[in-house]
Amino acid sequence: YKLLRMRYASFTRYFGHLKRLDWVKETGKTEASAIQEPAPGVVNPEGKPRVYYRLTAAGWKASLAEISNPVRTLYPQFDSAYAKTKRKLHQYAKY
Repeated sequence: YKLLRMRYASFTRYFGHLKRLDWVKETGKTEASAIQEPAPGVVNPEGKPRVYYRLTAAGWKASLAEISNPVRTLYPQFDSAYAKTKRKLHQYAKY
């Protein structure tokens, strides 16, 4: 299931890569937000403000391959040959 669906942590990492590549930019618009289900004993259920972003010109020009794997765009030394070698060297546990 983890290979098919994006989780919160992986989305924040992905979006961080997009920001480092300058493919997205804050619009300046923010909204108040709140924690949906605060834990028992939480005094301040207010969340961080919701920030809106837009694609930059560079983001619009990025190819599907670049958008699908921004890490490879940020770090070109980690190409497919590198990943293939790492997979071959990985030792899986034998039960």
